[in-house]
Amino acid sequence: MPCSWTAKTPSGAHAEAELGLDPGRADQPLATPPLASFVSFVVGALIPLLGVMVSSQAWVDVVAVVIALAVTGSVSARLGKAPVARAVVRNIAGGMLAMAVTYLLGGLVGGLIP
Repeated sequence: MPCSWTAKTPSGAHAEAELGLDPGRADQPLATPPLASFVSFVVGALIPLLGVMVSSQAWVDVVAVVIALAVTGSVSARLGKAPVARAVVRNIAGGMLAMAVTYLLGGLVGGLIP
């Protein structure tokens, strides 16, 4: 039975019929338990943290981050029943781009701030 929100809007009806979504419940931060978010952040940070603890060389950190990005991309795709390879490639590409931009900006601004 459609909820009142989907009965009132064509996009809501489409989301429910085609995608199986309930737009009335979308994007509610309290719907996700805070503990689950905390655990996700901690687990996602463990691999890069271990890389930093093992070696001070930058390439070890980059490899550790790429492994963490691949793992999180794979897990998220499996949980969302999406293609795993696409999610892993997208996660690694986005993460590497973010690291490159951060590194370049840090190099530009790093000498300016005491």
